[in-house]
Amino acid sequence: MATRNIEVGFSVFLGDGAASFGAVRNVLDDRMIVNVENGGDLLIPLAAVVKVAEQKVIVDWNQLGQEVQEAIRHVTDAEDFPPRDEGEVELVGALPLD
Repeated sequence: MATRNIEVGFSVFLGDGAASFGAVRNVLDDRMIVNVENGGDLLIPLAAVVKVAEQKVIVDWNQLGQEVQEAIRHVTDAEDFPPRDEGEVELVGALPLD
């Protein structure tokens, strides 16, 4: 794996098409420091990296430590949708193209 191509600021994902769960903060000899949303800076082994392309780092869930896995499970905990004080949100379809 071309882990030497990983740079600070690259987004980190669990797979192609998945939402990013964090960003690379530093790259060390055998691991990288990733700021996991709502989880802080955590160490991920470079052995967990599956792919590096287009400023994206894809990692293998099974290669991640328990602390990192737990942090990823809670990435969206702080999101507030729909807003608590607005009740249900009515979704409106897009206007047809003419």
